Order: sequence, then C-alpha cells, then structure tokens
Amino acid sequence: MEQALDSRLVELEALLRRHPAGLTSSELAESLEVDASTIRRDLARLSLVGVEVRKRGRRYQISFHRAMRSLRLTPDEVLALYLACRLLSRQQSDRNPHAERVMQKLANAVHDDAPRFSNYIEDAALMQRSLPLHEEYLAVLETMTQAWAEGRIVNLHYCDRTGTITERRFHPFCIEPYGATNSCYTIGFDELRGAIRTFKLDRIAGAEMTNDRFDIPPGFNPNRLFSEAWGVVWRNTPLQMVELRFFGDTARIVQEAFWHPSQRVAAQQDGTCRVTFQVSEPLEMVAWIRQWGAAVEVISPPELREAIAADVLQLAERYAERDTSAAHQST
Repeated sequence: MEQALDSRLVELEALLRRHPAGLTSSELAESLEVDASTIRRDLARLSLVGVEVRKRGRRYQISFHRAMRSLRLTPDEVLALYLACRLLSRQQSDRNPHAERVMQKLANAVHDDAPRFSNYIEDAALMQRSLPLHEEYLAVLETMTQAWAEGRIVNLHYCDRTGTITERRFHPFCIEPYGATNSCYTIGFDELRGAIRTFKLDRIAGAEMTNDRFDIPPGFNPNRLFSEAWGVVWRNTPLQMVELRFFGDTARIVQEAFWHPSQRVAAQQDGTCRVTFQVSEPLEMVAWIRQWGAAVEVISPPELREAIAADVLQLAERYAERDTSAAHQST
C-alpha cells in the first residue's frame, strides 16, 4: 500500500512538472486513475516532503524556482559539479545565490565521507556569499532560465552599448557563460530583427515572461554554434581562418593548452609555433590575443591583424606621452 502511494506521489510530481501552467484536481485524478479527494491528500503529502505546490484558481502548480530534484552522485561526480560551479562563480563579478546553494548542498552531501573536501567546498560557498548581490540581474537570470526551460517568449528591455533601450520579444534558446567578460549571455530568436541574436544578461534592463510559447528550431544546435564561435558571438556566415604565430616561452605554453575545437598547432624549427583556428567572428579574439603582448603576431585575416596593430600603435603613443610628461616634470 505504502509502495503504491510513494509511486503515485512520484507520478503526481512528474505530471505537474510536465504542465507548468498547472492542472486541476479532476485532470490529475483522471491521469492517475484515482478520485479527486485522493489527489488533494496527495498534494498535501507532496508539500510535507518539500515539494512546493501552489494553487492558482482551480489549477495546481509546482513553483519552478523552488522545485527540488533528487540526484545521486559519486564523490568524483560531486567534484565535477563543484568545479563547474566554482568556475562559474569565478567568472562572475556578482553574487550568484544559486551557485552558492549548490556548493553548500554539495558540502553537506559529502561531509561524513570526506570532511576535508566538504570544508573546502563550504569555504568556496562563503566566498561566493561575500560578492555584491544585484537583485535586478538575478531577477533577469531567473526569468530567462524559466522561459528557456518552459519555452515561453520574453518581453525584453535591452540596453545596448550606446545606452539606447529597445523593447523586444525574444525566444531564449540557451544561456551561456563567457569568462572573457565575466558575464552570461542568452542566444535566441529576436522578433525585432527577425534573426538569431546574442544578448548580454547584464544589459537587460527588464524581462517579463509571457504565456506565448515557442519551439526551438530542429536545426539549432548550441554545441555546434559555440564550437564555431570564439566566445559567444556567432554569425550565420562561413567560418574564417585565423592564423597566429607565437614566440619564445609563449609558443610552448600555447602548445600545451586546448583553446578551441578547431585549433591546429604546428611547431616550427626556429622555436616558434603557428596556430590556426576556424571561427565565426575573428574580432572576438582581440582580447585573448592582446594578453600575449609581443609574443604573438597575427598572420591573418587582415582585419584582425589591423585591429591588433592599431591597438599596439595607440598603446605606444600613450606610453610615449606619459614618458614625455614625466621628463618635463623632472626638469
């Protein structure tokens, strides 16, 4: 009897999860082949075991952001999940309470078997808690997460880099973190432009989820998309080859690491190495190339080489101006 009850509660929870808009007690009773009074008792039992069920009108719903998922993990899987959360938290300048709680739960889960491991994860959660909390950004992140999961169109107020705010109806296909800017981005269909666009979550001034639904196109593959982008900028155009030449110790360092799925590395007899990439938008690589300073040369494409050369000239002029100013002050 008790086993049948447990099984029915699992089915009831799964049924509610599959219907975010909610179901009436009659609809639930019909699906599970029990009477409505049994369903009402089962809904109360779900609440007692930590599943937050709410009633809106005649429909019962599970709160998207408070719904709990059961997960069984080995210690190695806990470590993998912790490292993913840690990497995310290190790439964001704002506090992420969700990542913080995940790390705290991981610490609690392994405390008895591996207290040292548990203490380390807990310390990382405390460090995450010390970051500033921007509630507006968190609200946007939560709205976009739910809209992505449930396939619901979002009304966005987006502020571009010039400060201009536009209103858009947006279909979020996925959310992606990007370490180079310490930010998260959403990629999806923008009705205003009639095309797939990438939006930085920090620049979304407001997001309201609608009841209108969307389907992700069958041909849309975010893993393929990001394998073609250097970071998060993807264009529906042929890939471009980027060729770089590295010198000195940097040539060895570059050969030791994995930078992009398309990379091809060729060591040269003079100690340098040539590396090629196939990417959607070469100019997105500018910040990464800059970090290597004089130890790298852009061979192609021409527009990327020109962009780096312009940066170098501007930097040289800036330092020359400061040196001249310092010389005048000393005399």
